[in-house]
Amino acid sequence: MNPSIDQRENVLTIDGLVADPDIELAVTTAGFYGINDGRANEIVDNTRAIVSTWKDRARKMRTAGGDIELTASAFSALDEGGGGRR
Repeated sequence: MNPSIDQRENVLTIDGLVADPDIELAVTTAGFYGINDGRANEIVDNTRAIVSTWKDRARKMRTAGGDIELTASAFSALDEGGGGRR
C-alpha cells in the first residue's frame, strides 16, 4: 500500500474497471488473487488496526506536526469508515 496525498484514486484498478479505493470491492475480488473471503477480511482487519495507529507512530518518530497533517488526507478512508466496508 502506498497512500497518496495527491489523489484519491488508485493508479491501478482492483477489478479491471474501478480505480476507487474501495475495501469492499477488494474483498469481493479476493478470490481472483487466490484469497478466500474469510482471509481477505482478516487482512483488512489487521491492516486497519495497524494503519489506524499511523499518527501515533509518526509522532514517536518525531515527524513534524505539519507533515503529519499534510499526510492525513492519504489516510482519510479510515476516518470515513474504511472505504465502504462496515
